[in-house]
Amino acid sequence: MGSNLEFAGKVALITGGNSGIGAAAARRVAELGAQVVVTGRRQSEGRLLVNDIKRKSGSAAFIQADLSQPEQVKRIVPFTLKTFGRLDYAFNNAGISGENRLLTDQTEKIFDRVFAVNVKPCFFCFRMRSNR
Repeated sequence: MGSNLEFAGKVALITGGNSGIGAAAARRVAELGAQVVVTGRRQSEGRLLVNDIKRKSGSAAFIQADLSQPEQVKRIVPFTLKTFGRLDYAFNNAGISGENRLLTDQTEKIFDRVFAVNVKPCFFCFRMRSNR
């Protein structure tokens, strides 16, 4: 990641931030001075992460959201703007892999589920950002 100056005073939104790469990114961006909004399906993990960031003098907030549900996705950017007043960075980390099969063996239902979680939320978030 970049220098502290790139993140100091900025607001970063991280989807799928409860664990793994998303949680590590949230911690690091907060260490670099950004205010962080974390989204995830599991509220308890999200709250633990936010509390951990705050214990280390960072600034963070959590919003529970299942990114396969458009109405939940549409709450994320307004929450970010209400909480921190701006949005500078988005790390669209949330995603699922579907089933490990050859493309020819995938079903439309599996494809639709992967697309609904991995692609559509980006559309809804950015659309909300540009229509404010």
